[in-house]
Amino acid sequence: GRGRHLLAATGYQQPTGAKMSLYGSTEPLSPAESIKAIGSKITTMRSMGDIPYVCEGVRATIRVPAKGAVGVTPLDGDARPLGESFAVESKGGIAEFDISEKYRTVWYLVER
Repeated sequence: GRGRHLLAATGYQQPTGAKMSLYGSTEPLSPAESIKAIGSKITTMRSMGDIPYVCEGVRATIRVPAKGAVGVTPLDGDARPLGESFAVESKGGIAEFDISEKYRTVWYLVER
């Protein structure tokens, strides 16, 4: 139906300065190693980091059912618009748009 919807998309994320390691080890893991360690016992080695969170951008093509134009607004962490909104016309009942790290956010307002 019509309305306002919040889209959130993020990849790997952690607080700025956080250092993670496998439990029992003192050697910090790189972000790539941390992703591979999912499911393992990990610890922050007393360095949990601080704000802001560092988030990996997500590149995706989003498809939403729509009978008309869909408005998309990238948002900051306080739900304020980041730059200009853009409109996407639907074709065959589907509106399609791309998100990526170029917007420097993980939040999008989608209005149908």
